[in-house]
Amino acid sequence: MTFKGCDATNCFALLIDVQEKLFSKIYECDELKKKIIAVLLSFKALNVPILTSEQYPKGLGNTLTSLKEYVDIIFEKITFSCVKDTQLAAKIQNYFPKSCIVIGIETHICVLQTVRDLVEKGFHVIVLQDATSSRKLIDKQSGLSEMERMGARISTCETILFEMLNSKEHPQFKNISKNIK
Repeated sequence: MTFKGCDATNCFALLIDVQEKLFSKIYECDELKKKIIAVLLSFKALNVPILTSEQYPKGLGNTLTSLKEYVDIIFEKITFSCVKDTQLAAKIQNYFPKSCIVIGIETHICVLQTVRDLVEKGFHVIVLQDATSSRKLIDKQSGLSEMERMGARISTCETILFEMLNSKEHPQFKNISKNIK
């Protein structure tokens, strides 16, 4: 696996299926929500585009209200992989060959299948392990392991955000430091 740094000007984020009816059943959902909000706030400050998917919203509800103000566009899908949805896949392809930073639920299903398809399409994929989860810890861990074997970079919110900043001299350093602490 080749290591590739993350540059805020050459990436986009994909928030996968963080929806009302499933979220409360997710492992450590309260901590996960805090991480996702912190990273979305930071992405906004760094002008990183944020695409959002909703898996069958009729059944699973919409994206958490507390996250909606941070996202740019929401796509409804019925496929597990975001890349298998025609509209979302077309939007994602507009960002090729940029890096894709992935966050959301469930790690072992929709996140995993999306990451697999992004890697197959040639994207450099970064999965923020502290901003993804599943209902069970073992499913989260299994999904992360599989994605790493597929060629995705598994990292954390703080690691990637500070990599994007590159220096304490970055104009957003204080703002992002405050968001993630």
